[in-house]
Amino acid sequence: MAKRNKAMDAEIAGTLMGDIGKFELLMVTHWKLIVAAGIAVVIVIGLVFGFNSCRKAADRKAANALSAATTEDQLERALNEYPDNVAARFARLRLARLYINAGRFEDAVQQFQLLEKSGAPQEMLNRIRLDQAYLLENAGKIKEAAEQFDRYSRDSALPAAIRAEAGYSAGRLFAEQKMLAKAVADLQLAVSLLPEIGSGNIEWCRLARFLMLNIEGGAYGPYAPAVPEKTTPEKTAPKK
Repeated sequence: MAKRNKAMDAEIAGTLMGDIGKFELLMVTHWKLIVAAGIAVVIVIGLVFGFNSCRKAADRKAANALSAATTEDQLERALNEYPDNVAARFARLRLARLYINAGRFEDAVQQFQLLEKSGAPQEMLNRIRLDQAYLLENAGKIKEAAEQFDRYSRDSALPAAIRAEAGYSAGRLFAEQKMLAKAVADLQLAVSLLPEIGSGNIEWCRLARFLMLNIEGGAYGPYAPAVPEKTTPEKTAPKK
């Protein structure tokens, strides 16, 4: 039995030594190729790491330049240099508002159009729509602006806060045109959205309520609330 165990141990040891020998032979024969492959892997990893680091550094530089720009000239230069950076969306929105304040309405419209094509998030697109309506107002197109605000206030797909702002703005512009019934309807809609908005960002509902009370109090001229139409019951034929 002992002889048999010794023979088995010897066979296992021989097999292991054979495998180790094969590995050593492989290393001796192909060591240059193995070393070159290892160096290549290290170089590739270094290049990928370096590329990612450079890209992140470039993105940070672009974002910093776009965020730091405040004047028209600064924003225009930054947007020309980094038009595709994510921060460019907010920079375009700021530039459009500067154009509006300066009366450069066509330039503002161009920035809004670029923003809509930039894949901006839905929240920003909602803001852009309202700003475009404000742009019409600043351009003196009061009727068009009021109708656009009115349309947004009744769009149930928009957030309640956006709808409330649109409702107040529509009511304000309709009141300026002495279209008081329409104004009150939009203002009532804005006030009704208060439960959906909750405790935050409710100033539009408050402003709408205040303006509605002023209209009903005669601040914009005689106001007669719309009287709902009376429906007459259908007459049924007498039973025979």
